[in-house]
Amino acid sequence: MNYKDKILFILFLFSVFLLAVIKIENSDAWTHLSIGREIFRLKGLPQTELFTYPMSGKPFAHSSWLFSLLLYVSYYFLNIYGVIILKAAVITALFYILTRDSLQPYKNYIIAICVMTVIVIMVRPRFAERPDIFLMVFLSFSVYSLNAFLYENKKYIYLLPLVHLVWANMHPSITLMFIPFISFIAGGMLQIFLNKRGLRFQGIPESAESREQGTKIIIMAFVFLASLALSLASPYSLGQYTAGAVFAKKQAKDALDTMSAAGVGQQINIIELQRPRWGFIKWPYLISLAAAVAFVLNWIAVYYSRSAGRNKEYPSPIHFFLVVPFIALSFTAMRFVPLLGIIAGPVMARNLSGILKNTEGRNLDPSRILRSRAAAGIIAVWVVLYSTLALSGVAPFGDSRKQFGFGINYDSVPEGALRYMDKRNITGRMFNTFHWGQYITWRDFPKRSAIADGRFSLANDLLEKVSIAQFDPSARDELEKIYGFESVLIEYPLFNPYEAGGGTQAGSFLSGFQWALVYWDDQSLLYLKRGGRYDPVINEDEYKLIKPADDTYDGIVARLHDEDYSSGIIRELKRNAAETGSSKGYAFLGLIYNETGFYKEAIDAFSRVRDFQPASHLRQAYIGIAYAHDKLGNPDGAIGYLKKALAIEEDATLFYYTGMEYIQKGDRKAAIKYFKKALTLNKDFTSIYPLLIGLYRELDMKDEAAKTAAAYKKAETASGGEEYFRKGVNAYMEKNFALAEEEFKKSIEADPFNPAPYSNLGYIYYETEKLEPAYEYHKKALAIDRNFSNSRYGLALIYKKWGDLELAKREWEEYLRLEPAGPYAQKAREDIEAISGKQ
Repeated sequence: MNYKDKILFILFLFSVFLLAVIKIENSDAWTHLSIGREIFRLKGLPQTELFTYPMSGKPFAHSSWLFSLLLYVSYYFLNIYGVIILKAAVITALFYILTRDSLQPYKNYIIAICVMTVIVIMVRPRFAERPDIFLMVFLSFSVYSLNAFLYENKKYIYLLPLVHLVWANMHPSITLMFIPFISFIAGGMLQIFLNKRGLRFQGIPESAESREQGTKIIIMAFVFLASLALSLASPYSLGQYTAGAVFAKKQAKDALDTMSAAGVGQQINIIELQRPRWGFIKWPYLISLAAAVAFVLNWIAVYYSRSAGRNKEYPSPIHFFLVVPFIALSFTAMRFVPLLGIIAGPVMARNLSGILKNTEGRNLDPSRILRSRAAAGIIAVWVVLYSTLALSGVAPFGDSRKQFGFGINYDSVPEGALRYMDKRNITGRMFNTFHWGQYITWRDFPKRSAIADGRFSLANDLLEKVSIAQFDPSARDELEKIYGFESVLIEYPLFNPYEAGGGTQAGSFLSGFQWALVYWDDQSLLYLKRGGRYDPVINEDEYKLIKPADDTYDGIVARLHDEDYSSGIIRELKRNAAETGSSKGYAFLGLIYNETGFYKEAIDAFSRVRDFQPASHLRQAYIGIAYAHDKLGNPDGAIGYLKKALAIEEDATLFYYTGMEYIQKGDRKAAIKYFKKALTLNKDFTSIYPLLIGLYRELDMKDEAAKTAAAYKKAETASGGEEYFRKGVNAYMEKNFALAEEEFKKSIEADPFNPAPYSNLGYIYYETEKLEPAYEYHKKALAIDRNFSNSRYGLALIYKKWGDLELAKREWEEYLRLEPAGPYAQKAREDIEAISGKQ
């Protein structure tokens, strides 16, 4: 290894270590720490289940005792720092081994490190405090030691029985050691057979006779038998071969299928057991293709060399046999995808190095370029660049949810709720979200005990009930009668509250006579049982109005006319914001302030919203701030935040709003630009066409105006909405409200981006004394076009009916701003004067 290669190698390993310094976020870490603590305390394995109260007294089962103990010992001496340093050191060792393996037999550092950087990006989602990291080390070392023995006659192979002894006690995947041994033994025998017929293979010296290779295969076989024998020296003995990782996966899958068949709204979602699909994870497809291409190119390069009378060294069949099982395995479950990377990575590097080997000595010699300092410099820059992007959370290099540093990623655990429980002395048995039981056990056992903790230690029927009970009150009540828990700590359903069709979710099942919501933040909902020892807590802390798991933005707005509700929900949201700093709470609060005309307060509330995944409110906060700036007469501020919202997700309506702000600012060309972007996303956004035509005419762009007018006519004709709308207007004028309602709904179905039929439905419902749907449809019209004056007037009438004269006055004033000479302008002024006189 020359100086240049050494520096590059060290830089790469340092980058791997940094990328592995991630705050603890994987829930399995807490289970392993808890079990390790008990093993350390007992100086042996527990005999019965300790943590989950439904399984109390049942035989204890855990398949990674040595990892749990090692993880806890690292915590015991160095706290959380020790846990994360251990993880980072193991992962760095993994890539040290993989890179060394990639260098055999050609020592091409540039290619080896370049390929390894891709594998780092692929495998980094599994950089977690789990025994899987040791599995990857043991598997990669097994392959590396066999390769080193085959190519360089190095004796690491004799360490394998001891390594596999540790592996068997560290992770229930020891059966995977069969694949490298069988690949090298079977592939080696095939190589000997072909070698006798004149074929040579890459990396095998010409002096290596078939007899020498045969001796190596015999040694591999004996080492295999020794590994097999020593691996039985574990608490699991033969059981790990009959019920190892694959069997455990099947058990979990069976439980998953059972719960899914029960018709539950949401099931326990174990992503790593799902089959990889292109739309979700592309790595197995890409790496399988890359591995195949590398093999094919290597064979083509050998063929070309043969035709030119050059060396005839073929790719080894051993590595083909090695990769194929892991390709197949990677498509069975996402937990096996990283294994494909650590097996295929060195094989791809070896094939690419073999291709370059066949180009040496030619006029165009890429291998000479790759040995240059310039190439090393480029790779060094790439290592720094992708590491920086990964640490910054820029996809696809990194994940914004992974937090660099030492400590706990509190976004992944219900720490806020548990601190509240500490403060209120809420202890004992809990009903909890499946994967939170692990953290609860580590943090609070035996003060608190979980009903489930992510280990699938519960019987299938009980596991099913626990899953259903998060959404079905009868199942929850049945479990509560059996186990007597008095607190329920669950996470939110995965949906955004401002999306239509959210429906009834977990909160409505629990917020009733028996259970009271006393704490919520961006992650968790905590309920206490009424009629028991926590009634004093409920009396003081219950949230009676806000239902954070159920409430949608439209749903909250629809009830703001009720003064008691409005003042009460603001009070509850302020309390929540002060106690938890919840982004969801600030988003709801900002919405209410906007709806009630407190725009500066809305900006302040929305500005406190952060990008909390998976149900982020940040985009909606940007839209809310833009709305407030618009109302405060600050189009520049509105435009800035609309652009931030568009940077998160492009949307025709937001492009339209941005165009309207530019019109207010007097920038017609910019308005045209954004209106055109809106129509690019949705050519049926018919309310934009008249605005765009008018702007073109103002700028004397007659050709563009004519083209847009033709497109407008085509859009209206294609949708059919205009015809339905005309029929609806005629029916409305004849007071045939049933027919008018039907025609306007058809118009909406044909042209959902025209605010007029929504507004007219609002007036129909108003005249038939159905104020709630009237309000809803006027708000929908304004969601499409917030300057649609008819619905401003319609809302004023509804607020007046509800007795909220202040909001009615505000809407009439907005109507007059938009239509100072409109058909109802005089009536609006009279109503405003009447309200002002009463005040």
